[in-house]
This record gives sequence, C-alpha cells and structure tokens, in this order.
Amino acid sequence: MKRQVHLVEIPEAMKEAVTGRMQVIGTAIASRIPDGWGFACLVFPFGGEDEDRTLMYVSNADRAQIVEAFQEWIQKAGIN
Repeated sequence: MKRQVHLVEIPEAMKEAVTGRMQVIGTAIASRIPDGWGFACLVFPFGGEDEDRTLMYVSNADRAQIVEAFQEWIQKAGIN
C-alpha cells in the first residue's frame, strides 16, 4: 500500500523534497510495525508563533482514524 503524505501550508519550493522524505519515513515505519497497526508521524518546525507554520504528516490511516487516535491520546494523557 502506498503511503500518503499530507501537506498543510507547505511552500511550493519545499513540497517535492519533503514529500519524498516523508514517503521514506512512512515506508520505514510501516515495515517495522505489526500488521493491523496504524501510525502517524508528524513533522513540524520548532519556534515562532507564526499562524502559518507548516505541519506535515505521513500515515497508513485515514484522517478520521488519526483524529480519533489523537483525541483518545489527549483524553488519556489528561490534556485539556
């Protein structure tokens, strides 16, 4: 299964290089976890309070499954 790279607010000049790197990361993660398990890898720059900060992720799950997993993690971690 081909891993999808989801790009949010990525400058066009960075898109190609980042997409390729995220595909490599996604393939490496997927090959090392058991069948039937999902993953999401977030990548973002540190620093600044800029509203247009870049957030990228690669996953073998669809967006709804990722949101559900994050919500469960936030609840279990006691983050409000």
